[in-house]
Amino acid sequence: MPRKTSIVLGISLSHGDSSAALIVDGILVAAAEEERFNRIKHYALFPTKAIEYCLRHAKLNPADVEVVAIARKPWNGITRRVKTILQHPNFLTKKTRVPDPHYPNESLSSQLKKAGLKKARLARVEHHFAHLMSVKFMTNTEEAAMLSFDGLGDFVSTAIGHSTAEGIDIIDRVYFPHSVGYFYTALTQFLGFPHFGDEFKVMGLSSYGQPRYLQAMRELIRENDKFGFTLNLEAFPTANHLDSFHIVKAQPSIRPFYNNNFLTQVIGVSPRKPNDPLTRSHWDLAKSIQARFEEIGNHLLGQLHDRVGQNTLALSGGCAHNSVWVGKIPQNSHYKNVVVAPACSDAGIAAGAAIALAKGPVTPEGRHWALLGPDHTESELQSQVQLPFEVQDRT
Repeated sequence: MPRKTSIVLGISLSHGDSSAALIVDGILVAAAEEERFNRIKHYALFPTKAIEYCLRHAKLNPADVEVVAIARKPWNGITRRVKTILQHPNFLTKKTRVPDPHYPNESLSSQLKKAGLKKARLARVEHHFAHLMSVKFMTNTEEAAMLSFDGLGDFVSTAIGHSTAEGIDIIDRVYFPHSVGYFYTALTQFLGFPHFGDEFKVMGLSSYGQPRYLQAMRELIRENDKFGFTLNLEAFPTANHLDSFHIVKAQPSIRPFYNNNFLTQVIGVSPRKPNDPLTRSHWDLAKSIQARFEEIGNHLLGQLHDRVGQNTLALSGGCAHNSVWVGKIPQNSHYKNVVVAPACSDAGIAAGAAIALAKGPVTPEGRHWALLGPDHTESELQSQVQLPFEVQDRT
């Protein structure tokens, strides 16, 4: 267990929704996404302005920070990583991340030094542990079942755990290359929505359709009896597309990583181009994707309850943004009290990492977990920054 401290700055970066959060003596005094200041949607690089805001709000200097908690632990699950590398030798020759050509490829230590944080101790917190910590103290119960439901972070897509007064015990995980987030993202791209974060469009589109392709979706991702689920790797050859994730103009981008011919044959629908009209087939495919997502999500909740029990569910991770599924959890599971992190995307793991290193329980300033960022005036004042490119409107 890491040593606890009084002034902790949490940082999330390098995978979209970069953010910062600050805890002072057990109070989460500020938390903000970098995009609120520089207006770059899903900004993925170092959260300079968010850090400045947090410190200014608390009337602190960078030198006052005792620990910087980074929500990323690259060597997490090293045994599983080695096993996967042996199964897929191309891991050794392909880059998993491509640097943004518009920015210098600076080291983390250099960026922390520029931010005035060179005296702070650096601590790393595993991605899904940070997700779970971001919601732990919101439940108002001593014990809760926990689910971190995500795309991928530190080689893990999904984690279940048990929250007690002593802390969080993660009891099982689903590892790369299997991911419900990957399933939903790949089919979002197949439906002609190419941008990072476009999954909400499929969720909305699903309300117009019928699940005509649900059986095909069941061929693409299957439940595991022991725990979790398994992707059809012929449909989603993720290990052959390790460089799919990259950053351009400070925004995350994911190149398509689905097998076009295989999906077209299994589903019976060709991929849609972004400017093509939406037809009944696309509505029904969206509904089928959503329905299968919900089946897998409910399967996980059943397995979680079998192992942890409890009436309260603490939920985080990017897939927890699927409000259509979340709203039906009480009627489809044993969990009648569902608590969802307000920033359940990777923006929230800055707060989760900071909470993991803080002394004892943490409460939010003003006692509201979702109102910790700048007001409109503060955001506008800090948004006057010079960028090395023109920001494009993607809406």
